[in-house]
Amino acid sequence: MLALMPAPRLESPRLVMREFTPADVAPYAATIADPEVMRFMGSGWRYRLKRGMAGVLASVSHAEARIDLRRIRQHWERHGWGEWAVEERAGGELAGRVGFKYHPDFTADSSHVEIGWLLARRFWGRGYATEAAGMALAEGFGRLGLERVVSISAPANERSIGVMRDLGMTEAGRTRWHGLDVIWTAIDRSSWEASTSARSTGAR
Repeated sequence: MLALMPAPRLESPRLVMREFTPADVAPYAATIADPEVMRFMGSGWRYRLKRGMAGVLASVSHAEARIDLRRIRQHWERHGWGEWAVEERAGGELAGRVGFKYHPDFTADSSHVEIGWLLARRFWGRGYATEAAGMALAEGFGRLGLERVVSISAPANERSIGVMRDLGMTEAGRTRWHGLDVIWTAIDRSSWEASTSARSTGAR
């Protein structure tokens, strides 16, 4: 059984960000069984194997889901921050996960904290990734006290790179990581606060 993790509940008019629970295993497993969702996810041999075995993902997705959610819980316990379950408020469905990961082996940037997102395909195109990641960044630069956050992607993942731009993140460089070519963007606390202030002023 999954134990509740100490993830603070965050809300917007359309979304709820919360801890994962055992009830999330089945819908999360269905999400990671979709080869299109997993096309650009992660790096290293484990993810290359997933992409190569797309046809059999469904048979291993429940076990993989439990492993992922256990890892997410342990990350929160170890660092005090991590990834949230993202729930669509209107229907109460699990849309995916959004939040932070610590990458001690990512040495191309001064920050080892990455923000990322993974949503089921039926929730794409609604701005949910940007909305949820924006809440996560506000929490990260606010209560959690993070100073700088990066986001890492395959250069071909235009959808994800678009989310990074919408969040105000700027390209910081390109490198090889875990045997793959990646692009990374970054934003620091002062830039986030300035952009948030500008948005608030413009909304008046």
